[in-house]
Amino acid sequence: MNDHKGDRAAAPRILIVKTHAIGDLLLTTPAIRDIRRAYPQAHIALLVGKWSAPAVHANPHLDELIEVDDTVFLGRPNLWLLTKLLLRLRGMRFDKAFVFHPSPLVHLFTRLAGVPVRYGLVSARGGRHLTASVPERLGPDDYYPENFLRVAALDGLSTGAPVPEVHPAPGDDEAADALLRASGVMPDTGYVLVAPGGGRNSKDDVAAKRWPVESFIEVVRTLTRTHPALRVILTGAGSDRAETSAVAAAVPGVIDLTGQTSLRTLFGLTRRARAVLCNDTALLHIAVACGTPVVAAFGPTLRARFLPPHMRDDAVQATIACSPCYIGGHFPGCGIGHQCMREIGPEVLTAKLEAVLARSPARAQG
Repeated sequence: MNDHKGDRAAAPRILIVKTHAIGDLLLTTPAIRDIRRAYPQAHIALLVGKWSAPAVHANPHLDELIEVDDTVFLGRPNLWLLTKLLLRLRGMRFDKAFVFHPSPLVHLFTRLAGVPVRYGLVSARGGRHLTASVPERLGPDDYYPENFLRVAALDGLSTGAPVPEVHPAPGDDEAADALLRASGVMPDTGYVLVAPGGGRNSKDDVAAKRWPVESFIEVVRTLTRTHPALRVILTGAGSDRAETSAVAAAVPGVIDLTGQTSLRTLFGLTRRARAVLCNDTALLHIAVACGTPVVAAFGPTLRARFLPPHMRDDAVQATIACSPCYIGGHFPGCGIGHQCMREIGPEVLTAKLEAVLARSPARAQG
């Protein structure tokens, strides 16, 4: 643990860098929590994309959010936006940075921002623009948030459990309750939250992450037949409407809230759900952070990377030889029609969901 001698050492200006996807941002929250615990008097700012920023709007461990266009580090760099941002950051005079990207471009950017001490995560391409670094661990049993904790530990601070977290802001739970009641879901009514879409964010759209919508339909149809008192709530962004509409059309009686929930309201809905059925997308990470059981199919990605050990048995990993193929944030494409996801039948996830419901009592709605 640092001894933090002197006023500036005890209360440094700290920059944390993590843009892009909502789920990826939530995975950094254990490290953010530990940085705050080590530096209770520090000013801690997070450089974050506008797309994912609402996920941490109420995070008590952050003093400031520096929200930027999500495209600033994607594709061909926007030199005008980068220059404006660099000048802004240089004027903020940060003492140290924790860079939660393995990208050399982001490392260089943080160096040019004038931050003298820079800890970061590196891939095989190295991190010559960092003061100290740790290699990204992508082994078959490596839970990804542990990478961010290892970056934080470079500063000598103690790290805790890699448990992601979300924090409700005033009014979040009330908004979720109001939406449930308007949909006919009363406080004593249990429900399962189902998201057949996803895999889309500011960085890319990976259709291979989405389990076939026909399989979702079969699971939901069986669920409504075997649990008639249990409500099924569909959720997703407007871009997910094709998938959610297909489920709603095939299974009468489900509640379709597609496009009607803010990210903050979705936190409240997830906390109250008995279970979540979804793809490897933002909702999966939200469920983990809320402690809500989540059932999911994994094909191009690895369940051990994004689910803590105690939640992995509720998910199913494809067994096809080329799974997983989504490595280091890059999807190579698929020439066999996403066979990894198609090999996971609806009866498999139905059984997982039944097991979850058997041990998961209904939650009070508030």
